[in-house]
Amino acid sequence: MPSLREQLEPHIRAFGVGRLADATGIRGPNISEFLHGKRSMREENLTKMATALGFEIVIRRTKSASA
Repeated sequence: MPSLREQLEPHIRAFGVGRLADATGIRGPNISEFLHGKRSMREENLTKMATALGFEIVIRRTKSASA
């Protein structure tokens, strides 16, 4: 399964880093560094970005995982 960054990346690029920065209050350079794998993001900021992009982050157990 792709990482969260890999899943968000095309949506961030389509939305625009500057626009996302304005919508979330996260600095544009921090978002760019996240896109390039040079920075991680706190859960709070990942949630802000996902929400601004029209997504929610959901954790679910895979079928292969044991209960």
